[in-house]
Amino acid sequence: MQSQPQQPPEITGRSLCQQTLAAARSAGLSDLVARIIAGRVQNIDGSFAPFLKPSLSYLDDPLLLSDMNTARNRLVEAIKGGEKIGVVTDYDVDGITSHTLIRETLVQDFGVPDAQVTGFIGHRLTEGYGLSEPVCKRVLAVAPAVVITADCGSSDEARIAVLKAAGIDVIVTDHHGFPAAGPPASALATVSPAHPESRYPDTAIAGCTVAWLLMCMVRAALIEAGVIDASAPKLTRHLDLVSLGTVADAVSLFSSNNRALVMAGLAIMNRLERPCWQALANLLERPPQVPFSIDDLGFQIGPRINARGRMEDPFAAWHFLAATEQNVARQLLLELDDNNRQRRAMEKSMVQSAREQVAATLTPAQQTIVVYDDTYHAGVQGIVASRLLDSFGRVTCVMSPGSEAGLISGSLRSVAAVDVGQALREVHKRHPRLLHRFGGHRAAAGVSVPVAQLAQFQAALDAAVADQLGDTLLGPVLYSDGELAADELTLTTWQELQQLSPYGRGFEKPLFDGMFEVLQVRAVGADPVHLSLNLRAGQHKVRGIWFSALDAAGDTLPFSNGSAIRCVYELQPDSYRGGAAMQLIVRHARAE
Repeated sequence: MQSQPQQPPEITGRSLCQQTLAAARSAGLSDLVARIIAGRVQNIDGSFAPFLKPSLSYLDDPLLLSDMNTARNRLVEAIKGGEKIGVVTDYDVDGITSHTLIRETLVQDFGVPDAQVTGFIGHRLTEGYGLSEPVCKRVLAVAPAVVITADCGSSDEARIAVLKAAGIDVIVTDHHGFPAAGPPASALATVSPAHPESRYPDTAIAGCTVAWLLMCMVRAALIEAGVIDASAPKLTRHLDLVSLGTVADAVSLFSSNNRALVMAGLAIMNRLERPCWQALANLLERPPQVPFSIDDLGFQIGPRINARGRMEDPFAAWHFLAATEQNVARQLLLELDDNNRQRRAMEKSMVQSAREQVAATLTPAQQTIVVYDDTYHAGVQGIVASRLLDSFGRVTCVMSPGSEAGLISGSLRSVAAVDVGQALREVHKRHPRLLHRFGGHRAAAGVSVPVAQLAQFQAALDAAVADQLGDTLLGPVLYSDGELAADELTLTTWQELQQLSPYGRGFEKPLFDGMFEVLQVRAVGADPVHLSLNLRAGQHKVRGIWFSALDAAGDTLPFSNGSAIRCVYELQPDSYRGGAAMQLIVRHARAE
């Protein structure tokens, strides 16, 4: 059987900005570090410090965000007056971390009685995203004086208008784009870097960052008003949550704001002061000296938080993050871990089905992939879209039956060259009756359409994406930072690369390519679809692991012992050998 992805990726060397390369060398950076940064930063104007030494001193002024003063003043008024406050957030990691930090800040830092704060998180399967109609009804039943949204609200004017009519002031904090009609007119304030009137220079911050910045402004105002003491703890203690939400939401790590927040938050997380982090460190068997890495946020912690919102009521994920006792956190983590195992099993089945659909119909000129099946699970469609994006390199939408009769919901994931949120806004502009509901940002989005108009939606999405791409044809691509000599496959090289951490979307982790001799290859794992590799480059031997190299257990191996292969890989310390040896995390390999 064929074990490679249906469309092998093109391996392309990163183009280097010569101006940045020269500036980096002049600044005394090593040739390797200069090469990495020149492949990611165009015509640098100023210091390399935001990339080499991310610092909270580089954060932009929160007052540049739209409606910040109005939002701050209304919350101060509510806190001083003892009014009831509602918190409405999304069910993903960005939303759950936002929910946790807002409620903790209000109660623990600002002294709001816990009984005066009510949280609302939509159930993905029964209520849908954001301030949906069912969530709106729940808010009305509680009747808070003020509602704060986080990571949602930008596209919810209809429900916000209902709350306003009931005498509830709504403060939207979000980072998603707006529909054609613009920001929600009925909101008292809309704090967002995407707002047309925002002067905040960074539109790449996550929803949890917007919420945290608002809380920071409220803290300053409460101190000025004498409501809390000037010695009250700074809200940097909540940056562990912001770090997790930022990485898990896959916003750009080119952003100096995001880089600073992620690194500061990771340091706080690694103090293990929260019971949830202690429980996770034990579960993942992380060493005490450095329990968590950036990769852990994106691939270990984030998926477990997300899994709860994908499969069941998301409040258990919030209770886990907010737990104050170790035994409670440990028990909740077991539930989240079980949800994550269920998610992985469902994901595997859906990915296989979706790949078969795509392989049967995909044409070279096709810029988008839209797959639907009435057996698909809405909670997993986003991660399946990511898998298809990796395999086929196209803007991808995976759809499943919606919570309302006749509607299907979809999660979209995009390539770097396409703003998928803007593409949906363009579809809505051209076909005002086609999209029942939509929202999102550059990298990811969600949509709901009538099932009878699925073909029309795919055609409209393909046209909108094609307008952004022009003559460019999409396909899977791996961008290589070049070759490493055999004697550079060392821990020293990896440590050198860590000078530019954090890596992520917009500032991708370095990938290298080169020729290796296969000394041994074997399928491994409980479901053996991963390949364990013993390789040789020159006189140097190195271990490699290629995750999900095979589509299914029992597939024919793509090469055999003794083969000469070209590998695209990243360097990583081998945790099974105490981190003293290096291994290659293989992204693609083929015999040559």
